[in-house]
Amino acid sequence: MRQSISFSAVAAWAAFIVWSFLPCLPQSAIATERDAPPLYIVLEMDTSASMAVSDPQRLLPKAVELLLKLLPAQSRVQILGFDSHVRDQTELLHLDDEQRRKVANFAKEIVKHTNVGTDFLPPLEAALQTLTPQSGENYRPVVLLFSDGITNVGSNAENQGRQTQVLQQTAAQLQAAGIRVFTIAFSEHVDARFLREIAELTGGLAMIAAQPEQLSDLFTTLFEILEQPDMLPVDRVVHVDEHVSSLSLLLQNKPGTTGNVALVTPQGDLIDAASNQPDVRWTSGQGYQLVDMDHPQHGDWQIQQPAGEHAGKAYIMSDVSLRVEAPTLLDIGASPTPTLRAWLDRGNGEVLKAPALHIQAKISRLNDQRVPDVVIELADKDGDGRFEQTLPRLEPGAYLITVEAEAKNLRRIKKHGLTVAALPKAETPASPPSSGDDDSDAASLIALVWINLALLPIVAAAVYWHVNIRKRL
Repeated sequence: MRQSISFSAVAAWAAFIVWSFLPCLPQSAIATERDAPPLYIVLEMDTSASMAVSDPQRLLPKAVELLLKLLPAQSRVQILGFDSHVRDQTELLHLDDEQRRKVANFAKEIVKHTNVGTDFLPPLEAALQTLTPQSGENYRPVVLLFSDGITNVGSNAENQGRQTQVLQQTAAQLQAAGIRVFTIAFSEHVDARFLREIAELTGGLAMIAAQPEQLSDLFTTLFEILEQPDMLPVDRVVHVDEHVSSLSLLLQNKPGTTGNVALVTPQGDLIDAASNQPDVRWTSGQGYQLVDMDHPQHGDWQIQQPAGEHAGKAYIMSDVSLRVEAPTLLDIGASPTPTLRAWLDRGNGEVLKAPALHIQAKISRLNDQRVPDVVIELADKDGDGRFEQTLPRLEPGAYLITVEAEAKNLRRIKKHGLTVAALPKAETPASPPSSGDDDSDAASLIALVWINLALLPIVAAAVYWHVNIRKRL
């Protein structure tokens, strides 16, 4: 009976340790874009004094403006500035045209006011308060944290203590609430480890823009990861198939380039920003052109750009969509090895079995271009139109998975983000203090044994003396 009670106590203690430690471990998660609820985003912009050096041209607000234009209207966005405190913030706003302009203008004003110090606790706590799911609401809560600095709240000991507080308390609370944090570092001098751990603990991604000029590309990648729009390949020509109902072309220009951007329709008509075409909305921003079209002509669209420019991106709405299922977060020793799945969907859950369909995935390291891409071929093993392949073993880091499906006269591309986290080494917990009758009895028994062992030589000597004395007598 006493052994049973002792085992139960040990099991209860072990369960407590396991459940207490679980929030600190990276959890595997499967992400799919099917019927995805709207995004609720808190944009957090570091306004500490070092930002004026890291981003002298103030390119961050321009990149934020581009992201706002790409996000669908049902998204809701809050923007705040922080240094040692949260300085300014908007409400959580729906992204109609008026609110897009309001948030974009707010971003421009935020970066004008800089202060000394950087503390990540206040903005993350503010995001937790804004995004904590409310009863009956269905949305995807995300934090986009942009910074170029390191924690600076006082002495080294105080800075380390604040980082520990953020990781063990605030990040754990964000993770428990299902809030993913994407961290974007601007500088090589940023505390990349700290930002990476925040992202890993919450199931987000840690990204680095070594130069401010990379921000626009980074923000479009964020949009593609978060919203997972269907995309078409772009190489000076975009082929629009019969299933496409709307097309958005993002054409980015490098600073200092001259020349107009124009499109040539499949029927040979020229369209540019000055054209007055029905169902075509042309937005010109600094460094980009965004062209939205309803019911675009089917066929090949040619893109005319200044020499040296890359073509851009093509986002579509279609009744044939590429669906992707893959983990967003896994540890380096995940077992069994995760699987990447993809298929073409007609929009009503019906799998499209297109003849000669080929699906492959390119896995790229986000923050280290020196690491070569890995290309894997997906296979339809069951003949049901659903393709799959086991992911290769990957080193810890942030990855972009680009899945491309190609059949006759039909191509689709989708982007997916993956974080591979090194599993933390769990320390062996100290044994709990002994208490109760079982422990007292065991301690008494051990003490008795040691006493007997200590007395054994004395008893032996006494017996030997007694026997010899009796012989002499």
